[in-house]
Amino acid sequence: MNVRPELGDLARAEFEARLNLALRRAEEAEARSADVREGALLAVPAGQWGEFALWNLVTGSPDTARDALRRSVSWSVRWLESVAAAGLLLLASQRRHALEVAIMAGDLEAERRILRLHPSYGDLTVSGKGYVDALQAFLTGDEAGAAHAAELLESVPDEKVIGRKFYPRLGPTVRAILARNPAALRSELDAICAQHVVFSTRGFLRRAPGPVFPATCLLIVARQRGMDVDVDVRYHAVRLKLPVTVIEEWQGEPVRGLTVEGTFDIVPRALLPDVRS
Repeated sequence: MNVRPELGDLARAEFEARLNLALRRAEEAEARSADVREGALLAVPAGQWGEFALWNLVTGSPDTARDALRRSVSWSVRWLESVAAAGLLLLASQRRHALEVAIMAGDLEAERRILRLHPSYGDLTVSGKGYVDALQAFLTGDEAGAAHAAELLESVPDEKVIGRKFYPRLGPTVRAILARNPAALRSELDAICAQHVVFSTRGFLRRAPGPVFPATCLLIVARQRGMDVDVDVRYHAVRLKLPVTVIEEWQGEPVRGLTVEGTFDIVPRALLPDVRS
């Protein structure tokens, strides 16, 4: 396993332990759901494989992470399609998350299947809806739809968006992609990442080492459209402190609940596609 040395011995051991725990839970959940055709049980492997993907990104195994993301979204699609087929309540937020994972996994077939689903409950905020509309428009080549999504996103002030625990500057980000303006796009993506750091250090995502989904997905879309752009290097190496939750003892001393520090790529370079010409 290629674990970055700067994580420190205890942090490295803790993150490896979390990775192994996530794998065990994913495999167990998959085994329990193997013969299930419908129902919420299908969603459990999706979440567990997503967790396993995260810790593979943290510990430096991008190929395994991509495979885990594909397995995660495969289970998500099965679950969402079973919900839709049964005429049950399909949440827009559930569809959004599945679409984000499909984009990060580079799974075009999963993207198409998710886009064919129509949520029966609009549980997203105006900003959340605008963001999903923008992703859908970009994935289907609908420039007018993307512009309309930008208008929707810009209709909500940034401070109100942040107050609702979502990301600001998404409207201008969509505009920058439409205008094919790399400098503007980087500036807007950096603003999204800066807010994510705030959320992760002292906000509602405190101590959450995961990627910032909107910045990652929109950057992937932009690179697929030929834009040679990336976020500032500091967002590929964000320092976060996390509690020790898996390892009980280290070098003969109890460590459960102690804090370790790690470096996290919140817009994972490993998932970014090469720029299309």
